[in-house]
Amino acid sequence: MLRILLCDDHALFREGLRLVLAQLDEEVELVGAADGASAMREAAADDDFDLVLLDLALPDASGLEVLAGLREHHPSVPVAVLSGSEMPRDVRSSLDLGAVGFIPKSSTASVLLAAIRLVLSGGIYLPPHLLDDSTVTVSPRRLPRANGGGPLSPRLSPRQWEVLALLAEGRSNGEIGDALAIASGTVKSHVMRIYEELRVNNRTEAALRFRELDRSRRG
Repeated sequence: MLRILLCDDHALFREGLRLVLAQLDEEVELVGAADGASAMREAAADDDFDLVLLDLALPDASGLEVLAGLREHHPSVPVAVLSGSEMPRDVRSSLDLGAVGFIPKSSTASVLLAAIRLVLSGGIYLPPHLLDDSTVTVSPRRLPRANGGGPLSPRLSPRQWEVLALLAEGRSNGEIGDALAIASGTVKSHVMRIYEELRVNNRTEAALRFRELDRSRRG
């Protein structure tokens, strides 16, 4: 079962996202929290969450304050920001506080799902328009080896992690390009880099490697 804590003060948005997130896994448990205090209480009661999705605009606290509190008291739980803001300073602040991704609410359902799969597999998601912003930097998250050996950090860019997540869904280069608003030729270049970094020879092997990393992460 995949357990996700969603902190957002709009009940309609939480319910709508529940339907989208159901596509992630056969069993998805979405725990809703309408404000920062509720999110902290849910995490304190049981922090066995695979992911926290956190809005920055909360009625009782700054989302960044809640992010800092979650990272301090529940460091093993990854937190991704899901925000209506797309301002670089909000992205930088979120990453500086330990967020594993920043997903704009303007994202399509397919991009949202790809972003969540990316962070669940150990990657870091950034909005496409910030991937080349030199003021926004990320530190790679460490992933476990599928064979139980030492740690492995595939040296893939945030964009390449997005491509890999969609590739693992069986998407063609054209479909990946449409989902990420990039040219098919660019997708092909990313796919070749993914093959090289993961030491695989084709899409099937890359998809299997992605799933192995995801299973290893979940323990």
